[in-house]
Amino acid sequence: MDDFEQLRRLLLSEEQEALRQLAERLDDRGRRIQELADALPAAVKWDRDEGGRLTESLEPVVADSIKSSIERDPAPVVEALFPIIGQLVRRAIAESLRGLVQSLNQTMEQSFSWQGIKWRMEAFRTGRSFAEVVMAHSVVYKVQEVFLVHRETGISLIQASADPAAAMDPDMVAGMLSAIEDFGRDSFQVDSQTVRGFEYEDPKDDSESLNVWIAPGKHAYLAAAIKGLPAPELRGVFQDAVDRSHARKGRELAAFDGDTAPFEGLRPELDACLQSRYKKASKAGRNLWGWSIVGAGAAALLAGAFFLGREVVRWRHFVHALEAAPGIAVTSSEKNWFVDSRISGVRDPLAKDPGELARAAHVEPEKIAFAWDEFIALDPASVRQRVAVQFGVPNGADIRLEDGTLHVSGSVPYEWLARLRSDAVRTPGVTALAEADDLDVQFASEFVLQRFRERFPPPQGVELAVASGVLTVTGESPEAWAKSISAAASDVPGISTLDLAKLSLVYDPGVLLQRFTDRIGLPESVEAVVGDDGRLVLAGESSHSWSVRARKAATEIPGITGVNTDGLADVDQRAFAAAASIIESAHIYFLENRSDFATEGFAALSRLPDEIRRCSAAANRLGNSLLLEIRGFADAVGAGPDNEALSLARAEKVRDFLLSCGLDAGIMRTVGLGEPEQTTPDKPDAPPEPELSDRRVSFRVVSSRSPRTP
Repeated sequence: MDDFEQLRRLLLSEEQEALRQLAERLDDRGRRIQELADALPAAVKWDRDEGGRLTESLEPVVADSIKSSIERDPAPVVEALFPIIGQLVRRAIAESLRGLVQSLNQTMEQSFSWQGIKWRMEAFRTGRSFAEVVMAHSVVYKVQEVFLVHRETGISLIQASADPAAAMDPDMVAGMLSAIEDFGRDSFQVDSQTVRGFEYEDPKDDSESLNVWIAPGKHAYLAAAIKGLPAPELRGVFQDAVDRSHARKGRELAAFDGDTAPFEGLRPELDACLQSRYKKASKAGRNLWGWSIVGAGAAALLAGAFFLGREVVRWRHFVHALEAAPGIAVTSSEKNWFVDSRISGVRDPLAKDPGELARAAHVEPEKIAFAWDEFIALDPASVRQRVAVQFGVPNGADIRLEDGTLHVSGSVPYEWLARLRSDAVRTPGVTALAEADDLDVQFASEFVLQRFRERFPPPQGVELAVASGVLTVTGESPEAWAKSISAAASDVPGISTLDLAKLSLVYDPGVLLQRFTDRIGLPESVEAVVGDDGRLVLAGESSHSWSVRARKAATEIPGITGVNTDGLADVDQRAFAAAASIIESAHIYFLENRSDFATEGFAALSRLPDEIRRCSAAANRLGNSLLLEIRGFADAVGAGPDNEALSLARAEKVRDFLLSCGLDAGIMRTVGLGEPEQTTPDKPDAPPEPELSDRRVSFRVVSSRSPRTP
């Protein structure tokens, strides 16, 4: 790196690091989103305090978004506005119904009185409806219209009317009220805040009079047009409405610029001012004879229509019974008096007979023309009846339908349940089958045995019996059949336990031989045969260990009754006998009166170590321990004690040689036997001659069962 590069790094390293961090910040989209989310609330608050430029910028975007959302799916917007609009609609409907009820009450109370007759004449004379005349004479007061007027500009901000069709022009009313306020301010030379309000009362002082009340506020006042004689408590209602309007929209009222849209939210406050009160009817003013006439007329009508009414009631009961009957849907019904009545609709073939329903309702079915179209009813009662007809319902069983699922409980036969499991979902109206946890399934013995025989055809000579879920098998059967039912008999419905204690098994000799072969293997030198009596015959030759395992394994295989190994030669026993014979026939000769090997003796001894090893290995394979007895002899020339010592020395000489060949000292034992017993029949008193055959060492192999062998 040159000096210029070092200087550049020293001078610009901080700026480069800052640029690198800035680049990482700009490339990290998630970080930029997080920073924007942190700064956006503060920016919105600052913009609101500084004039609302952000609001002006976002208004077109938000408006377009709302418009697009409504065009695409209006449901979310409707759900959001429902609490507000619903409350307004409910209040408007309630007020309308309240007025309607009061109007009806007043009309009914005056209909049959002298006053009512007078008002009917007035209605005829003036061309108004009787209800309007009744309301005009019955009302105490009614707030017709309410205006909220901006004090400084004199503009009507919002208007509420009891009768929107007859509402006055709000701008004209606001202008008149402003002119009155200006007149008061100029005449008495006071400011606008000093004029707190005024009232205009009609001098007629009756239900037709019109009064104007003003409720003042800081930035706006409420003007109400009241018909009749208003109650004093209305002033509090109006003043509360003005105060609530200032509390909710005080900022908008103070900064009013001619746009009245923000004040639509105050409509509930004005609607609450549209109150009314009606006169309570006087019981003394009612016309008793009018009601008497009405009662007499009603009695006459009832008497004249009794029989007809009874028929109508019976007809209606009959139609209702049809509509309530499962599997029947009435689309039209027509009651006729001079021709046959008509009933049309759709009917499930399994539904009740409409004629029987007609007779139960005391209607003559012969006078009814039925027109039914056939259909498949899916109501729970019809579906249950369809299942009952198709499958039947056994005694003790209970079936019910819920949401297309057929629930079965109680005590049921297995055969019926099996049909239901197989075919229930094919029944129209059934989508699934549900069995109760405590469902009691009954199994008939004959059907259980039939299912078992179809799946496991029993051999000849086998008898079957089933009781309480236990299948008892007696007689004689092949082992393969017994094995197959042992593995799968419990799969047969109605069988939980298998009893084979009294079943005799017949085994296939070939299968038994294969099991024996699979169990321990069969050497190539051995032939095996299983007789019909189950006896295993082994012939050939094998190791001792295999023959022992074969005899043990044969007794453990079911079906093999015994083992015959007379023809099986034990190769380990034969090897042991051959080695022992060679060892015992060997003679090691020594020099006269010495423990040194003769030439021919050493040659014979050198061949013995390998034979001894073979004999020891064979003994081990037989599970026996080997003891080699080394027996020393001397000729009869020397004295007896000397010969015994010499014979022992010769035996130990042979043992030492065998030890030097690596044989184990534990398998050898030395014995000095002295001179061999011999006689010379023709010279009994002659001195003994030294014989080479007497100066020898011979061997005896002793084998015994090893204590470690089981």
